[in-house]
Amino acid sequence: MKIIRTTNLIPVNAQRTSVLLVKSSLGDGQAYKWSFPGQVIKKDDNVDEIILNISLKTLGTKINKLIKFNLYENKTKNAIVKAQYNIAEIDMAVKLNKDSRYDKAEWHTLNEEIFFLDFQYNEKDIITELIENLNK
Repeated sequence: MKIIRTTNLIPVNAQRTSVLLVKSSLGDGQAYKWSFPGQVIKKDDNVDEIILNISLKTLGTKINKLIKFNLYENKTKNAIVKAQYNIAEIDMAVKLNKDSRYDKAEWHTLNEEIFFLDFQYNEKDIITELIENLNK
């Protein structure tokens, strides 16, 4: 089975009370569902450069603080996705690049209401773990 590696940002505000989620019209039947911004890592890609591109070119903001968070695996019918997630503390003034693959970016408060959103993959698990870690 094919293995796909990705790197993803979990953008949070400085107080770590809200998370930025994105929606995309592209995808494998998962269009218009909430997710974290990320990118597939190709063989010769530099992960640090990908992270900078996601924040600067896609979200139009810089990262104030970056923390490695966790590695998650998703199995699809065609591949295993190994996704590295990083918490990125960013400014709340985000300007989504119109040429990015994302159609929408919104801040959501990290409380029980966030779990009513329609997510692409395993974001609910990631958010649950994020809330537990931020409350330690």
